[in-house]
Amino acid sequence: MALLGETSTRFINLPYDELVAAMTTALENLADLLGATSCRAYQVIWVDDAPVRAEPLAMFRRIPPGSGRVTYTRTEIAATLDRGVRGEVIEAPSKAEVPPGLEELARVMEEEDLLSLLAVPVSVEGRVLAGITCEWEEDPGQWDDDDVAMVRLLGETLLAAHERLSASHAVSELLEAEKLARRSAEQAKEELEAIVDRLDHPFIAVDDKFVIRVLNRNAEQIFGASRESLLGSNALESFEALPGRPVYRAAMEAMETRQPQHLEIEHPGYGGHYAVQVYPSSSGVSVLLRNINAQKRREQAAQREREVLRAELMGPPLVGADSGLADAMDIVRRVGPTDAPVLVLGESGVGKELIAREVFLHSKRTGAPFVKLNCAAVSESVAESELFGHERGAFTGAVGQRMGRFEVADGGTLFLDEVGELSLRLQAKLLRALQEGEIQRVGGNQTLRVDVRIIAATNRDLGLAVAEGSFREDLYYRLLVLPIEVPPLRDRLEDIPMLVESMVREHEKTLHRRFSPLSSDAVSRLRAYSWPGNVRELSNVVARAAVLSPGSELIIPPLSLGDHGAPTGRATTSVPRVESDLLEDVERAHIARVLDECKGVIGGKHGAALRLGLPPSTLRSRMAKLGLSPRR
Repeated sequence: MALLGETSTRFINLPYDELVAAMTTALENLADLLGATSCRAYQVIWVDDAPVRAEPLAMFRRIPPGSGRVTYTRTEIAATLDRGVRGEVIEAPSKAEVPPGLEELARVMEEEDLLSLLAVPVSVEGRVLAGITCEWEEDPGQWDDDDVAMVRLLGETLLAAHERLSASHAVSELLEAEKLARRSAEQAKEELEAIVDRLDHPFIAVDDKFVIRVLNRNAEQIFGASRESLLGSNALESFEALPGRPVYRAAMEAMETRQPQHLEIEHPGYGGHYAVQVYPSSSGVSVLLRNINAQKRREQAAQREREVLRAELMGPPLVGADSGLADAMDIVRRVGPTDAPVLVLGESGVGKELIAREVFLHSKRTGAPFVKLNCAAVSESVAESELFGHERGAFTGAVGQRMGRFEVADGGTLFLDEVGELSLRLQAKLLRALQEGEIQRVGGNQTLRVDVRIIAATNRDLGLAVAEGSFREDLYYRLLVLPIEVPPLRDRLEDIPMLVESMVREHEKTLHRRFSPLSSDAVSRLRAYSWPGNVRELSNVVARAAVLSPGSELIIPPLSLGDHGAPTGRATTSVPRVESDLLEDVERAHIARVLDECKGVIGGKHGAALRLGLPPSTLRSRMAKLGLSPRR
């Protein structure tokens, strides 16, 4: 028992960091007393009333003479987690005397060349919490019941010392942590105030009693008091400067549901409109107030633009819907209610925009914006800004943030006229908006989600443009889901009387005059003409006739290619006789004459395209088709 007394004395006032060394010394003394090669102390870990593993506390092992081994397989698991957890002592004086049912232990002893093994569990209130194993490698071990009792008492001593010193050490660490926490509390408070002061918007944090615990300098202006006077006060009283009840209700809702809350309030004294975001925290809620005056102004401007666009959109009814445009309108009525993109095809001047309007009016988005952009009327850089908007400073002259057509049309419809004129780079951005519903403003890095239906129109052969490499194939097939072909006016001559009547009614409003119905001779002459400029050319003829006719009779002048349609108002000139009745030959001769008169200039104020009422790109396409080149 001298070993137990010496061990117990050693653990009195023992520092925690010397615990393992002291236990190792005790195990060495035990090994010397029993003549064992090694002795180990272990602890049994319990989870949910069941032992799950054994963890070593300390061990002593002497290396037998001539042995090169320094470690070997642990054998105490068999003793602790098998019979040992039931409080049974495992005694194996030799390999042949391993108790029945411990085949694993017999295998380990054979593999490790152990001559003898003794495993003694330590129980507390019927639960095995620790144990000691002793192993013999040189000579067989010999022990009696007194030795077993001594080993058990030593195990109880080691376990008690380990638990006492570990608990004491844990308490010491906790006290030290509390001291550090107290010392760093002030520093943390200062750091937190510095962080919230860097926020651009008023910020306040309250506890579950609605007492203000944190706020930044921007909040002082909102609440009309200093931070020092507000800290520790009741937030609801401070919110009297705001429409406090809605904010209070949102804060209570966030505390109860543990979900963020969002609302808008108006604060006329300090900047007008604020977006309030309330976030639950472990101790209460945090409130961030963001000034949204600029956003409100943009929304109001966008609403005004939508109203103007809608007023423009709701023009006169479509003429020819039941006659010359019946096939096109049949497709419109079928595709209108869907959200699929639509491609409107047809020559210049046939009324593609009117068909796009009908698609919109037959859709489920009639209560939302209908926004238009003529892609041929703007340069590439301007088109990008018009479509996707820009951030302040994105380019020279960008003095503020601007919403693009996609944002203005969010929830509604965007009509892209002359889509074939977009550059390949912008086609890629348009494709992303179509596929992903995502855009980025010019000069920005924020991705914006938009819900926009696209209606595109072109007078170009996009299939040919794809083959030539000037139009993306993937965008082409994305737009070609539901194509609508608008026939030229020469293929719907029966609509001319109705078209002229509609146009005359509009001119009557602006000229404050009344015109009598067209004569049958005038109608016949209008129907006999081929109308290469389509409805746009007819509109020009009617407009000129309405202005120049002296009385109530609308006088239609003799019609021939080149006699009208030029927006410059040039006098009628004779047309060289063409020895062919083919429309293509007549058109070739007419374009060639206008090019000669314009000295080969196609674009600009004095160009042939303006004279002919065509976009420059369309004129070049027709010239290539007819085999013409600019001449001076």
